[in-house]
Amino acid sequence: MNINISQQTNDYLKKKNINCLTLNMVIAGSGDLSGCAIPQVNYEEPSDKNRYYHTLVNNINVFIHKSAIEDDIKLEFVLRKFLFYTYVDVEGIKIL
Repeated sequence: MNINISQQTNDYLKKKNINCLTLNMVIAGSGDLSGCAIPQVNYEEPSDKNRYYHTLVNNINVFIHKSAIEDDIKLEFVLRKFLFYTYVDVEGIKIL
């Protein structure tokens, strides 16, 4: 697995004094997406670290849920903006 944090995202995390990214797989509840796992990025360490792969990227602690891990996957954490809201998202993961 190859994990990258874009330069723009890295700058944003430093500015906001965020030193941890956690990638979770959230199960969608209804409609066409019922039963699908959708990626979600949080800014704090997970409570149960046994369910996560941990690595350090650009001095940022990165936790990836084990259900999201694939051998040949390349993940990149990127900065997104929606109206006045700025957040970190992930690219390269397959929706299960």
